[in-house]
Amino acid sequence: MMNKIIYRSNNILYRQLSMILLAAVIMVGLNQLSAQEKFMFSDFTGTLDSKQNSVVANLEAKSTTKRSRIVEVDVDIFNAREIKVNLFDDHTPMLQFQDIGRSGVTLRTWTGNFPEDLGSGSFVINGNRVSGHVVSIHGNFEIFPLGDEGVHVVVEHDENAFRSCGTDAMRIPAAPKEKKEDKGNDNDMGLPDHNNSAQTRSVSGDECFIRVIVGYTSLAQTETSDDFGRTMIEHISLAITESNQGYANSDVDMRMEMAYMYEVDDNETNNACNDVDDLQDTNDGKWDDIHSVRNFYDGDMVCLITGGLYAANEDCNPNGGLCGIAFAFDYTDDTNMFQLSEYDCATGNFTFAHEFGHTQGARHDNDNTGTPFSYARGYNQGTFRTIMAVCCSPTRVNYWSNPDIDFPGCSCAMGTSSRDNSRALDVGDFTVAHHRTTPGTYTTGVNLASDEWLNMQAATLLNSTNDASSGSLLQLKSFTKVILKPGFNAFTGSEGRFYIAPTCAGTSYSLTESDQDIDAAERVPDADGYVPGEDGPSKRSQQTESKNTQAADGGSMMTEDKPRKARAQAEQNADGSEERKPEKKKMD
Repeated sequence: MMNKIIYRSNNILYRQLSMILLAAVIMVGLNQLSAQEKFMFSDFTGTLDSKQNSVVANLEAKSTTKRSRIVEVDVDIFNAREIKVNLFDDHTPMLQFQDIGRSGVTLRTWTGNFPEDLGSGSFVINGNRVSGHVVSIHGNFEIFPLGDEGVHVVVEHDENAFRSCGTDAMRIPAAPKEKKEDKGNDNDMGLPDHNNSAQTRSVSGDECFIRVIVGYTSLAQTETSDDFGRTMIEHISLAITESNQGYANSDVDMRMEMAYMYEVDDNETNNACNDVDDLQDTNDGKWDDIHSVRNFYDGDMVCLITGGLYAANEDCNPNGGLCGIAFAFDYTDDTNMFQLSEYDCATGNFTFAHEFGHTQGARHDNDNTGTPFSYARGYNQGTFRTIMAVCCSPTRVNYWSNPDIDFPGCSCAMGTSSRDNSRALDVGDFTVAHHRTTPGTYTTGVNLASDEWLNMQAATLLNSTNDASSGSLLQLKSFTKVILKPGFNAFTGSEGRFYIAPTCAGTSYSLTESDQDIDAAERVPDADGYVPGEDGPSKRSQQTESKNTQAADGGSMMTEDKPRKARAQAEQNADGSEERKPEKKKMD
């Protein structure tokens, strides 16, 4: 349980507001659906508008699309623990709800597995909009929203048509031009230094999650909207959720969570090898700000989502385009934590999880190199292949190779002693999670643009003077106190969640809900108090009670909607120290 405030800004400007989060919400029992079997989809009988028709046409034109179907979804179905997912007439699997401990994202999620077969599904729910991915030995299916009224398109992917991975023993990115040794926060772009006296470092036990920085290009955002009907927040929320489900499926202890997602200034090229080198380089004039952003927001790993089809290239991938590429395989080196994922492979092909696997030391099934682990290879069983197994068939399922996990429905192992990526991830996750560590007292004042997402945390005091523009997502967490200081603004259409997290046990927080819930999205808890799809404690974790009796300071609320404004460069903190806030440079 956790202290929590949720807001959705609706014609309200929050100005000069200072709050301290308070005590507990009483949760109700799980609403039971009727005994009658419930199906996720119903037939769509209406008429699509021009935007919807365009998304459908773009999806159907993709080489990876086998077939498609227009449907409607009632999001109340995600209150159930069992859902019949009627993808097509010849494939209607049952999914049983799966508690993965933590989704790693802010939007509502639902995850489930096939009870008697090898398959799983991950869903992100944003109002009436659902983004989902269902994969089994019977096929690879993805769900895309068509507007805000519950209309969706279901697509079956052709896995033979997905492009390859550019990371293997023979072809990895070039050595960095400049190796960055400093693991503290530097002062680039006026960012505060975590190593100064005002920025107390956390203890190691606070690093419960691998935090990721995600940048995306303008083209990636445009194509994700035009081809998939999704916002970047929805798209990457699905990528992180299904990554964490894959960890849970494979008994991997660690989970990842978003730290910060934003639009980068520079554009991708048609050469993935050059692009990932530029991303990793700290001083070549391209995407250099992502290193300061990584330091400021405590990102352990970094991904750039790109929107162009990486063409065949003699010095990078002579055999065809790439879905992704990453630095590999030394997980102990924080300068290796960089990868690219193409927007159209990140979820449907598990490329987002796959490329981060490389940064953590995982190799392909056909890569016999023995460093850093002799056993860190993917597994192709013939009926299925795991996340790190390459080539086209059989279907890639949401599992990491692990000989201790049996194929659901039979006694077939999901790996061997020499093909055990799960073991490698568990060995390295503590190191990776400490590439950047949680600050003590901190101030964040970044201006969030539409479709940008910040999840900032501090160990003791977190001050916010953020501007949250329409379409942005803001999450603030502290182990003791979060203060929205004068200058904090949340504009119409923004959304935020603020948490007090007093302890951190294992891979789940032990928390208490706040009694303040501002225009909160409904969550239906189960009998153990766990809310499907919401960031919170695993049922496996110890739940504790805490009380915080400090009252919130009042602030003016004005019913006006203003554009994003420039922030002051410096502000006095509560402890009297001056900290500078980052200003992202935007292209006109």
